[in-house]
Amino acid sequence: MGLLDTEILSNRWDVENSLNNAMNERAMGWGQLDRTAYAPMTASTALQGDMQGQSIGGMLGGQQVEMQKQDIIDNIMANNPDPRTSEELRTVAKQFAEAGLTDYSFQITEVANQLYKTEVEKDASTDKDYLNVGKTLGNNLLTRPVVEVYAKQLYGYTDSEWEEATPVDINRMLKDAKSELQGQIDNYANRLRMDNVSKSGIRKLMGNDATFTQDFFEDLTQFGNTDIVNFLQSVVKFDTKDGKSTMVVNPEFRTELRPNDMELMDDGVLAQSIIDLKKTKKLSEIQKENLRLLEKEQARRGENSLHDADSKTIEARRTYLKSVNPIFPRETEEEYEARINGMIEREGGLVMNTYEVTDDNVSGWIIPTGQGIA
Repeated sequence: MGLLDTEILSNRWDVENSLNNAMNERAMGWGQLDRTAYAPMTASTALQGDMQGQSIGGMLGGQQVEMQKQDIIDNIMANNPDPRTSEELRTVAKQFAEAGLTDYSFQITEVANQLYKTEVEKDASTDKDYLNVGKTLGNNLLTRPVVEVYAKQLYGYTDSEWEEATPVDINRMLKDAKSELQGQIDNYANRLRMDNVSKSGIRKLMGNDATFTQDFFEDLTQFGNTDIVNFLQSVVKFDTKDGKSTMVVNPEFRTELRPNDMELMDDGVLAQSIIDLKKTKKLSEIQKENLRLLEKEQARRGENSLHDADSKTIEARRTYLKSVNPIFPRETEEEYEARINGMIEREGGLVMNTYEVTDDNVSGWIIPTGQGIA
């Protein structure tokens, strides 16, 4: 129901008609006062005088109170053509109050209050709305590959053990895993129910899958199972495209290597991981990137090992040279170090790597293969 559906406000035509009727009634009253044969003329003269007075007043800028009031009404309604919600009606009521037409303001506010009750009842969520929250999230997140990965984690199965499991056991584990994940989703929907989130609120929340899922993760972090929220977050990636939030669900995201992951690998695990990936017949894009990172890390460790070995070799030679070539009585420490460094250099075949060589750091000097140590 809109404001125009009520009879609260007057309109210009009714006001003008009311004013005309009032002039006619006054003229008839003057005629009734004249008991002579000139009564009709008296009434006509009174009407003409009334009309002339109104015309002259209009020419001089005057206006009857009723029309002044109607002008205010028309101006307010021109800015609010057809208010139909309680919020719109309250805006109109406020404008009438500011214009001094408090009687209209009170009446419109009452209509707004009645309409608000109807809106609240109409926008109240049903059980079906909350069930739809859980169903939609489940369809978005709990794909078969995601549930399978969680089932392996839940029961501690390796990929090879999973392949050897019977179909009955696999179905049982998948059912348990999905039930546990869906349970957390249903708890989120129930918390929305306890908060009395309206139908329009749910519709807005579900308007974008990415923001919808992020709201779920935020709720789950606060109220849910930490292991499950960590798992679900590990299989989802959020992004922004054309100003709109987007998301991708892929259990392979869990296998993406990060620098701290490789730091925890010893050389044996690192090498075996490379071997396993190279044995894979068809690598995914994530696996290809993992292989690249693993090989890069292996090469880095190899270079560091070589540098460490070179450093030890140089230091061993340095110690020996100092043992057979003591410092001269008048030689400073700096001169002594320079003399020892010169001896190492003159032994021939030595090359410099990228490390800076200083008096206190000769680890950059590398003795080539075959160059013995005296």
